[in-house]
Amino acid sequence: MYAHYPSGTSTPVNGYPIQVPAAPVTPMPQNMYGATPSATGAPPGAPGPHYVAHQATGGSFPSPQVPEEDVVSRVITAFDQQHHDYRTQNVVCDVDPESLCHLTRVTGWELFSNQLDPLVKTIIEFAKCVDGFMNLPQETQIQLLKGSVFELCLIFAAMYYNMDTHAVCGERYTIPFTCFSTEDAAEMHLISEVHQTLHEIVALQPNTSELALLAAGLLLEQASTSSSSGIGSLIDPTTIATAEVLKTALHQTVASRLGCMETTLNRLQAVESRIRQTARLHQEALQNFRLSDPHASEKLPDLYKELFTIDRP
Repeated sequence: MYAHYPSGTSTPVNGYPIQVPAAPVTPMPQNMYGATPSATGAPPGAPGPHYVAHQATGGSFPSPQVPEEDVVSRVITAFDQQHHDYRTQNVVCDVDPESLCHLTRVTGWELFSNQLDPLVKTIIEFAKCVDGFMNLPQETQIQLLKGSVFELCLIFAAMYYNMDTHAVCGERYTIPFTCFSTEDAAEMHLISEVHQTLHEIVALQPNTSELALLAAGLLLEQASTSSSSGIGSLIDPTTIATAEVLKTALHQTVASRLGCMETTLNRLQAVESRIRQTARLHQEALQNFRLSDPHASEKLPDLYKELFTIDRP
């Protein structure tokens, strides 16, 4: 299905041996990015001091034995490595904000999708390093990506959002959200929701380890919750247990900062709901654009078109 995906450091979902990076990359500085380096003092890629091993239960049969610390460490390492590779291979947010006012609806979608395309490829690479994902059938992998890739794009993008200026900060340009405008109501709603979603993610003051756990948890969560799409019935218990391990690790590391598990659960649930809703709005806005201008929509990047089809979960 991904034959058009260029070969090299980024590769398609199918038929690829996982290459887990040997060491995590130093997180980005706080003054520019929403995510903050871990302050626990633990080695890079290790869970925080408040992490407690969690064993998921599974009905009448014994729960799968998931090595929690290894699962968590590998996810964090993969997230840091893929983010480093993304920054190394791409100029982040290389868009002059003064040019945005000259965009048409068509050129706006072309710019957006082309800026998103390398990040989508990065997320596919990250997904392949998440325990349990590569054990799934190829079609299930694709369906999970369709259901979560934009959600994960928002999590990665939060590292470039500045709460004080309400802007996306790249290497050359800073783009305030006030620069984005469109006459289409659905697209304007999407812009507003992307802005609010990034703001709410960064308001949690997450470090990169927590963003990694949030991203991996959302990816695998559909495996255990998307029964209506038929995905859930194809997932083995170990994958579901892995999702629980990641979710528990996230809850406990955030709770160690916020000081209250109930507050942590409520805030994380609110952020996750906002992320999912914004992803749905993106899907709806893209579908409206496709219906209104089929010829122009065919010029969007192939991988972008393929993942964001109307049949996503």
